[in-house]
Amino acid sequence: MERVGSFEGEGLIGDQISYGSSIADFCSEPCRVVITRESGVSQLSLTRKEIVQRLIVVRQQLAQLGIVFLHPEISVRGSGATVVAEARGMGRSTGRDDYFLEVHKIKLDLVRDGKSWKVRRIENVDPLLDVDE
Repeated sequence: MERVGSFEGEGLIGDQISYGSSIADFCSEPCRVVITRESGVSQLSLTRKEIVQRLIVVRQQLAQLGIVFLHPEISVRGSGATVVAEARGMGRSTGRDDYFLEVHKIKLDLVRDGKSWKVRRIENVDPLLDVDE
């Protein structure tokens, strides 16, 4: 997932679709996304097509992104598994020269799909700070 989630260069629309599709392939359908902020919790249930559409927008906004998962804690139970890890994303927005670094502890709930595992649910472990824009 790290290799697939990382990229350099803005890319053409075909690159953007390929990027979204490659990541969506790791997800079950639907995939639940839970984002906890200081002010509350947002929950989405997304199809693979919706995941691709959202990732195309992300890909268009970023000129570069590198993702790594550190210190994974894995728990397997029957046909399911849970992974808690530190996710680090370093990148650059389109049209900018400066870089950003995002570090978040995330939890992935996985389900067995034949010989592979799919992400059924992803959530941040620690609440995100509410930032006034």
